[in-house]
Amino acid sequence: MMARDWGFKAKKALVTGDNEVATAVRSALSAEGTQIANSGDTNVHIVVNASADIRNPMSTDLGASSETWHADMAHYFDETRKITHSALPFMIENEFGRVVNVIGSFEPMHFNSEFAAWGAIAAWSKSLTREVGKHGITINSIQPGLIDCDTTRKKWSGEELKAYVSKRIPTGQMCKPLDVANITTYLCSSFARYITGTVIPVDGGMSRHQH
Repeated sequence: MMARDWGFKAKKALVTGDNEVATAVRSALSAEGTQIANSGDTNVHIVVNASADIRNPMSTDLGASSETWHADMAHYFDETRKITHSALPFMIENEFGRVVNVIGSFEPMHFNSEFAAWGAIAAWSKSLTREVGKHGITINSIQPGLIDCDTTRKKWSGEELKAYVSKRIPTGQMCKPLDVANITTYLCSSFARYITGTVIPVDGGMSRHQH
């Protein structure tokens, strides 16, 4: 049987982020023949915004200043938007583009400014598909569950993680960076040409707790 063509030949990808998920995505795309662009390169066919991190999982104070809200929106939403928009002219010219955003949850568990930023990314992404879809550009978001990485294991003890996983994740295990990389690779491929404007949970079933 002939090998399937994933459509990565002569494609270049910009993957933002200095974390284990971003590293896994770069490795997965590179393994399929994609050239990985340097930071700041806007002449790319693929943009994966994977710099997201949870800076403050606690509630935002009701009296938080406008500066606090603006900082979170700038960190989580505006940087993603600016990077993506800077690459759109090249994608439009080439009649091909893939944008994948790795985001956190916007289903509020409590009051937190980060939820608003993730929601903004989801809404912005879906609305942008209405403008660029005709140019062969797809935009999707991935919503991982609890990621098994150094950052997670530094924030919570082994017993805390075990209890969380047992209570909240039906599959009984945390999300691996490779799990995110695998679905990202698919969404960036030629096989996903008709998938756009989605938010895809990669969370082992945690989304059952969302409404």
